[in-house]
Parts: sequence; structure tokens; C-alpha cells
Amino acid sequence: MKRILPILIVASLALTGCSKSSSDDPIRQIEEIAADKIKAKYISVLPELKDYAHVYEGMTKNKNYKVVVGRNDIDYMVAYIDASGKVYLKKTAQLDTSLKNKINTFRFYPSDVLTEGNAVLLMFEAPNITSPDQPIISFEVIFPNEGKLINVGRNLSNDANKYVYTITFTTKTVWFYSNGKLYMYDRSTGKIILETADIPHDLLKGALTSFFFENNKMILIQGGSSDLKISCYPLTISEGNLPSFWTGSIAGKGNIAKEDIEITDDADYILIKLKGIAHIYKFKKVDGGQG
Repeated sequence: MKRILPILIVASLALTGCSKSSSDDPIRQIEEIAADKIKAKYISVLPELKDYAHVYEGMTKNKNYKVVVGRNDIDYMVAYIDASGKVYLKKTAQLDTSLKNKINTFRFYPSDVLTEGNAVLLMFEAPNITSPDQPIISFEVIFPNEGKLINVGRNLSNDANKYVYTITFTTKTVWFYSNGKLYMYDRSTGKIILETADIPHDLLKGALTSFFFENNKMILIQGGSSDLKISCYPLTISEGNLPSFWTGSIAGKGNIAKEDIEITDDADYILIKLKGIAHIYKFKKVDGGQG
């Protein structure tokens, strides 16, 4: 799993929090000019942009859509623009109210930590007086699903480590691992459906890769022998309690690197693709039977 370190990611835009006036601050002047240009570019299809103090433009990870974000403090609007220049989808949302009047930096970009090509990642930061090197972090992931934009995210303000691992999309869920907990959301609604602290990080580190899916199940893939071992566990797993629902293997591939393993799913199967091999290995979610 790739880890996001928000305080180290290169910012696309940093905003507000300036003590100088706009006329005295060249950075602020550049930001305001950029926002005005973006507003002018999209105001005909997004007239509501006039109501937002901060406006940004970007693209989805797969570059299928341009994405325009308007923000007033913790309130924001996201719009997906298609190739014809028309608004495909848009929505408004709000961050945790505990962040009101605190956000001083905003980062907006497609990211390789997202496994969904049409998603974008929004990062919000606020100063942390007690630990200046660890700003308060909140993030939102935006993606289209069944004709509407969905947002999932988390305020990391009270977490000891303000990072998350790769944000993974399955056919029914969106999940990420952070601070010893797994957070899983319903892909169609954005509502959180699971938060658990029962998965030891050392156990995940011992596997080449992992994959979580519906019905509180997870896949761990382990190598080191002649075969690649695939095990399906309940999410209540612990170091001393390792009951598995089912196990499977891929013969002769035990020495493959984790970077060369890609896991996805469909409604019925876990799908495993190995780099350089055209064949897709399919294991039934319910019992591990190969398809």
C-alpha cells in the first residue's frame, strides 16, 4: 500500500492565512489573478463560481474530465466538466465544522494513491500550534458513481499520524487504512459502513499486498515460497487468531514483487493480475473457487 504524507506532498496552491494586504503580497495577488481567470473561463456553465472566494482547476487521474473546485472556508463545490465543455456532474459539500476558520492551505490534484481513474483528491490543512510540523489535515475523495458525484473523506485532526494508505475502490466500497484502523465506505452513497481497529499493521506489513471488500472480508497475498499464497480472512483478525474463510494459490509465482501484483474485483470474484502475464486469476469471494 502506498502511503500519503500530506505535509510532504507538493502543493498545487496554498491559500489565505496571510497577514499582509492583497496589494502588498505578491503570492496572494497571483492566487487572486488565477482564481479570476478560472472564474472567467467557466462562469458561463458554472455561474455559482461568483459566490466562491477561492477557485481551482484540475483534472481527474485519467484525464477524462476537467474538475473545477470553488471553496469558501469549509464549504466547497466540485464540478466535473466533460470534453465538450459542459458540466457533467457537480455537488456541494462541507468539511467537519471543527475546521471552520482554520484552513490555510488547500491541495487539489489527481494522485497515484487513488485506484479509481475518475477520482480526485482534495487536501485541506490548518495550522497546528502545538506541533507545527504536523498541520491539521482533512481530505476528501470525489468520484462519479451512477450519475452523481460522491465524496468520502476524514478529518485527521485528532489522529496521532496524519496520513492514510492507498485509497482503494472496489465494485461496492471505497476503503483506506490509517492509524491502525480500516475505514470502509459505501461506494454508491459515500456513507461509512465500517471502522475497525482490529487489523494489526504488522500483519499487513508481512503480506505482499492486501485487499478489503464487502461482508467484512480481506485478502492477504504472501510470497517467499514457490507459490503465491492467497488467503481470505475476516476483518476481526488478530496476531494470535488467524482463522481463514478460504485459501488459494498461484503456482510458481511466489517470488513476484508486490509492485507487480494488481488486485481488483467484480460482483463475484477477486481478480488478480500479475505483471507480464496476460491471464487474470479469479477466486470466488464466497469460497475461493477459481473461475
